[in-house]
Amino acid sequence: MANQGADSLFLLLSSRVEALEDVAITQAEEGNAESAESIFRACVLLAVSSLDAFIHEKAVEIYLDRVVNSPATLPTIASYLGVSPSDLQTATAASLIRYRLSFKTLVSPEKIDDAIDAGGSQSSSVWKAIGIATGARESRLRNALTLQVDRRNQIAHEGDWDPVDVTLRHISVSHSQDCRRCIKAVVDGLGTHWT
Repeated sequence: MANQGADSLFLLLSSRVEALEDVAITQAEEGNAESAESIFRACVLLAVSSLDAFIHEKAVEIYLDRVVNSPATLPTIASYLGVSPSDLQTATAASLIRYRLSFKTLVSPEKIDDAIDAGGSQSSSVWKAIGIATGARESRLRNALTLQVDRRNQIAHEGDWDPVDVTLRHISVSHSQDCRRCIKAVVDGLGTHWT
């Protein structure tokens, strides 16, 4: 699976999120609301993780291409990864890039921008192209992604606990589906316009 490719990897991970969502829907229909909500939380976590995996693998693809075809970008990529430019010109460059990226969470728009810019593309141009292609301001997709990442963080880092209401936050199939749609829109856009 190490050579899966960003698009194939995302499709694989997304299919697993959809399958898990189906389990949650069945639990909800059977009256097991607490189980269903726990599974929907897992769906949000895994959907955002699928974006992270896609960005990591897409960055590897882009960076390896730049090393060969645009050597002027070597210093920027190397700086972003915290390695020397010569490290990126070895037979183990792909493994090194994956290793160095494994220390980065690439799901917030700002962190995605950093990864895009490091490879010699302009993140603002990439997002603008996505906006034009979808017929909507790029800020809408970026803001939607920020909301999904925030919810993922509430689940992952706070147990989705609301300390004001002293209860778990509500979650349903609509939350999971909204998250999946947003992540897919980001992946589709970046897959097409980050080259």
